[in-house]
Amino acid sequence: MGISALGLGSGLDLSGILESLRSADEAPIRLMQTRQQEYSQRAFELDALASKYLTMKTAAEELSSVDAFGALTASSSDESVLTVSTTSSAVAGTYDMAVTRLATQDSWVSSGVATADTVVSTAGGAFTYDYDGAAGGSVTLAAGATLQDLADGINDDVANPGVTAMVLDTGDGTGNPFVLQIISNETGEANSITAVDVSALDSTTFAETEPAVNRDAALTVGGVDFIRASNTITDLYDGMTLNLEAVGGSTVKVEVDTATIKEKIIALIDAQNSAQAEITAMSAYDEDTQVSGPLNGLSSVTSLPMNLGSIMTSTLSGLGGAYENLVDIGLEVDKYGTYSFDETVLDEALSSNLDDVKLLFAGDDGAVDGVADLLDDELDTVTSSSALGGLLSTEEDAAQGAADRLDESIAEASERLDKRYETLARQFVMLDQLMSSLRNEGDFLASTFSGLSKAWG
Repeated sequence: MGISALGLGSGLDLSGILESLRSADEAPIRLMQTRQQEYSQRAFELDALASKYLTMKTAAEELSSVDAFGALTASSSDESVLTVSTTSSAVAGTYDMAVTRLATQDSWVSSGVATADTVVSTAGGAFTYDYDGAAGGSVTLAAGATLQDLADGINDDVANPGVTAMVLDTGDGTGNPFVLQIISNETGEANSITAVDVSALDSTTFAETEPAVNRDAALTVGGVDFIRASNTITDLYDGMTLNLEAVGGSTVKVEVDTATIKEKIIALIDAQNSAQAEITAMSAYDEDTQVSGPLNGLSSVTSLPMNLGSIMTSTLSGLGGAYENLVDIGLEVDKYGTYSFDETVLDEALSSNLDDVKLLFAGDDGAVDGVADLLDDELDTVTSSSALGGLLSTEEDAAQGAADRLDESIAEASERLDKRYETLARQFVMLDQLMSSLRNEGDFLASTFSGLSKAWG
């Protein structure tokens, strides 16, 4: 008899009785499952919180470096003439520039032939060209060499000084539209093709497309003329790269990138606010549902916003600059503990007193720590690995360990309960069969007595 048929023989709800008994015995397992879920959720939230504080630590690390306050930005008043980029080694200033000539590649083009496979050297021989006024490349042509053979020979030449040959269809309608172009790979006079020897060719000639043209770039800055082989100039001023685009004038400005510094400062407090909001939400207690957040009661974690906030609002009297705390440059905090900056005050400090803002955040090279240094140190103890004693990793490991142990306990208790109820179910089946047999015997006896009573009556 199956478990689902329990009670058919006895007339009793033995299946329901068995399910009720099991449900009562599963109460401790359900409690462990609830606790396991709570610990798993705590581990998950601690990991998410660690990510938020790592973001804050990154922001603090950047502001603790004096290099963050030396970043420069460069602009060109006319980017159609030239564009500019800089590194930290550039010097702030304004530069009036005039591009009077762009650097160009040299190009030679052959006379036309009917097709790319037209023979241009019946007897064969050496095709040579000079590069930068000296012997450049030499191609040995076989008898019957075509225009394409010549192009391939130039490109495959191991001694090729830096040119590319291409067969082109000009489509000029003369019957001889195919020409061979030899073009220097780099710009500038030093990369020019200065002569072509066509003695090995039958009748094909070559001519320079722009003869007697200076192929170097020419640039005037502050009345001084500069000549360069390339339109990308990296050696004019330290830390500055110019990309020449067209002839014309442009004013280049190199200045401290206060906008990026401001972004980093705002990013720091945004990260603090984000982590604080996460802790507030995840540590709350809902009186209606009587359910606590996964971080509720974890005081080592719930106290972090206050600990870090006290550093952000601390006064650093030993720095010696114009500012002793972040409040001096516009930091504000509302009644909920959310931080923000009065951007008018912050912008004024960055534009008029950047050195003292840098001192406030980055300190004075080790003698006295700035706010960012102090935050970075504190966040290091918060975000380090558990092996190094990091607060959040240690708490996460503890929560995950508790969840894993409960997983094992739930599996073991469930296995024991399964075995117990397998035995109990078999016993209920035997009971049902016994009661069914007794009921049948009773029915038989009742029927027999009823028959006898009628016979005697």
